[in-house]
Amino acid sequence: MKHGFLLHIEILAAVISLLILFFKKLRQPYLVAYSLAGLLLGPYVLGIIENQQVVETVGEAGVLLYMLFLGIELRWPQDTSFIWKPISFQFIKSIISLLAAFAGIYLLHLNFQTALVLSFILMLNNTSVATEYLKTNHALKTDFGILILSVLIIQDIAFTPLLSLLRFLNRPSVGFEHVLVLCASTVFVTWLILRVNKIQELKIPFESFIKNDHDLQLFVGLSICFAFSILTSSIGLSTALGAFASGIILKKIRAFDWIEHSLRPFKTFFMAMFFVYLGLTFDLRYFADNVKLIITCVGFLVIFQNLFSAISFKILGYDWKNSIYAGALLSNIGELSLVIALLAHEMNLIDNNILKLVVSVSILSILFTAIWTACIKTFIYKMPYSNFKLTKRNHPTFS
Repeated sequence: MKHGFLLHIEILAAVISLLILFFKKLRQPYLVAYSLAGLLLGPYVLGIIENQQVVETVGEAGVLLYMLFLGIELRWPQDTSFIWKPISFQFIKSIISLLAAFAGIYLLHLNFQTALVLSFILMLNNTSVATEYLKTNHALKTDFGILILSVLIIQDIAFTPLLSLLRFLNRPSVGFEHVLVLCASTVFVTWLILRVNKIQELKIPFESFIKNDHDLQLFVGLSICFAFSILTSSIGLSTALGAFASGIILKKIRAFDWIEHSLRPFKTFFMAMFFVYLGLTFDLRYFADNVKLIITCVGFLVIFQNLFSAISFKILGYDWKNSIYAGALLSNIGELSLVIALLAHEMNLIDNNILKLVVSVSILSILFTAIWTACIKTFIYKMPYSNFKLTKRNHPTFS
């Protein structure tokens, strides 16, 4: 093995470790540390990592493992009486995102495809940042945390048809059968979640044989994940859909109870590589030439997302303080939005400058959102989480 490769791995691990320690002190999300490491080691600063293709490939595997974990960790409420509220919120948010994108056609002279892709990007928020913030503030299992998680779960489900719509935008014509497949896949994923949620356990052949062998659990689980990804890709859907569906199924098979713990380090590593890759693509020259535009977009994005998210929650019956704070947690660009941006760029739906703008705004919005949310919590939202109620009934439990 060449020492140069080992040296690059060592430098990358050391830089990420130092940045994590720094951001841990500041109580900021580690995703920014990963992206900053890619920026520092990339071609625009130190130039240590030159082969971006390898990092990109590893990062793509990280996205699949991330979707697998979303399926495994999915905790849909058993009492679904309040679910109409987060569903309604996401519907309102999607309509607002579409209107904002169409406004961009007239105000910024964007073409229809670019505007539609940008609306998809605005529809999704960062699950990792919101989840970590709720964990840090011991609010993950409160009514407030349940509401935010429910919205993010619905966004994860919506990610599947959005990816499929990208494929349709890339084709000159869309047949009725393609629309039918899109609708069927969305209905199937929703049905699968609700159905599996009611099932206590799934039985498979050779379960006892697999259960007692951790190595076999690991590789069979990975095999199922990638097999489902290949299957969905072969029928014209996204690979992420297959990984997500495999996670939902594996969660209910008792033989794979250990797989969540065994794959977590892999998920952390591969997802870190995905954000390192984003840092590598962060063009400092583009940032320097367009710094005013980028900062304006970040500020507008956070305030715009926070404002309209707060209005949406207010329409659904929550008070202004709760609505503003919940909106603050949902005021950034999500990691799945970046996947949409990268795929749209590969399909020539957005140009290179739009991709650079989205990456720059996304990375900065993750950092700015954490600061913005802390300010909202300090100066506006001072009541304890226990005072927040989803409905007048007791809050739902998760399976």
